[in-house]
This record gives sequence, C-alpha cells and structure tokens, in this order.
Amino acid sequence: MKKIVFGLLVIVTILTSASCKNEYDVDGATTFKTESFRDFLWKKQPPVEIEAIINTEFSECENIDKPLILQLCDDNAQAITPDVAQLYVNDKKSENNTIIIDPTSNVKETHIKIVLNKSLLDHTRTFAWNLQVVDNPGFEKINDRALDKKEPWIADTELFWKNKNVANSLRVGTDTTLIILLIAFVVIVFLSRMNNLPFGVKRLYLVNDCAQRTIKLKGAGRVVLTRSKKKQSFFQQLFKRKTIFVTDDFFSSGDVLVEPKFRITTESGKRNGIRVTARNYYLANNVIVKDEEEVIENLETNDKIIIKIQ
Repeated sequence: MKKIVFGLLVIVTILTSASCKNEYDVDGATTFKTESFRDFLWKKQPPVEIEAIINTEFSECENIDKPLILQLCDDNAQAITPDVAQLYVNDKKSENNTIIIDPTSNVKETHIKIVLNKSLLDHTRTFAWNLQVVDNPGFEKINDRALDKKEPWIADTELFWKNKNVANSLRVGTDTTLIILLIAFVVIVFLSRMNNLPFGVKRLYLVNDCAQRTIKLKGAGRVVLTRSKKKQSFFQQLFKRKTIFVTDDFFSSGDVLVEPKFRITTESGKRNGIRVTARNYYLANNVIVKDEEEVIENLETNDKIIIKIQ
C-alpha cells in the first residue's frame, strides 16, 4: 500500500460562549484557561466550553474511501463520556464524543467544541485530553508518524484545560450590599439606643391608700402609666429600648410618661432621677430624684398617688 500522509493539527480559535481568559502552548500542546461560577438568582453560569479547529490535509488518498474516527480521551487513553464533557463536531452533538473525518469529502477544517459538565465546575480543575485514533481505514502515517495497528496510537492533539471556580459577581454584589446595609442598620440602632439611654435608677414605686406597686426599671428606656393595656412593637424596643406599661384605673385622664433623667443637681450633689410628663394631672415637680417622692393628682377624680424611685 502506498504511504499516505495525513496531517492533523489542532489550532485554537476564539471562544464564543465560554469564559476563556487566554490560551498558550506547552510543549506543542494547547492549554486553555477558563473561569466559572455558581448560579445565583438570575445570573446563571453559561456553558463553559473550548473551541478548536482540526485542519486536515490528505494526499494520495484515492485508495481510501472510509473515514478516520477519532475519540475524545483523557491522558490515560480512557474515553471521555458525554456526562463528563460533551463534544460537538461542526455544531452537531456527537453521541459518543467521536470525530469522523471523511478523506473523500475534501473538507479541510473540522470545527470541534467541548462543553464541560456543570457538575465539574465547583472547584478548580485541570484536564489533559487527547484525540485518540479509534478506526483507521488505512492511513500509515499521521503527522509523519507511523501508525502501529497492534496498539492504538494517541494523536499529537493534547488539550490542556484549566478551569478555575470564581465568585459570582451578582452574589458578591448582593453580599456586599447586605453587609453594608447590616452595618448601617447596626450603627443606626446603636446611635438610636445611645440617644435613648436606660434608667439610671433601679425601681419605681407607686403608692396610694390601697396598695403599693413596684416596677423594676432594669434595661428599660421609659415607663408608660396607663389605664388600658398596650404593647410595644419589636422595632420600637430595638431602637428605643424596652417600654414598661403599667396599667391602673387611676390614670383615667390619660397616659403618664416616665423617662430617665441624669445628673440632676440637688443640695447634696448631682444624682440620677426621672422626668414625668403628665397632662391632665397635677404634679408639683416633674423631675424626681432618688429617695425623694412626689404626689400626682388626677384633676378629674381628685385621686392622688405617690411616685418615688430608688
């Protein structure tokens, strides 16, 4: 049989839908570098793929009428199955990841595309793949190398593919925005709570002719003396500290607000106390210091109640 020369050369082309950054040659092999990211919300990872052109030149091929078949394999000559990577030949899916080149078609270029399975994109991976001769109808040489029919020969078409897993830009932007908003929220809460300090005294006493009530003020920012039951919302407690609601029929003329007041100047020095805001009530002094007491009078009922702190 005449010696027939078959030239097979893989040439890198520009990637269309892959995130390929660059490619370079290592000892005659083509190396691709791609990047991929995990899906997040509407930003999905497009197919990670590489594309190349197989240039074929035939001479003295009049005696060969069957195609040359190449198989996509790993560096151990094991076939790459479609569940690992899908091979496309001239934009058509190859069912078995094979390439069929017909010497009688006079086709000088065969376009191939390899699409990596998404399950392999979670981590940085390096692949070393080849195109292996599966069926040779009679070619004695490929790239001026003799073919040994007793042992399958790996063609000089190594493809080194390095895929790096990177952060999804939408995820990074979302996380950054959330962190900024969280920091801003914490700062606002902190400043708001600093503007609404808790009581500097421990207890508030309400005393009348019938009974005495003791209200513990630890951690609270204000006390509301009211006739009807009320509740504080979560955000009010978060921003303005806890409000203690004290229900008593005495406060029939409206609510009485008790707030902390600090560094009150007295004859014995500066002391902590409270400030009482009471409409429709008579109160001789609305600022009460520790160990002192004041009388609140309901102007509608003329009932009286003593308020003091400790």
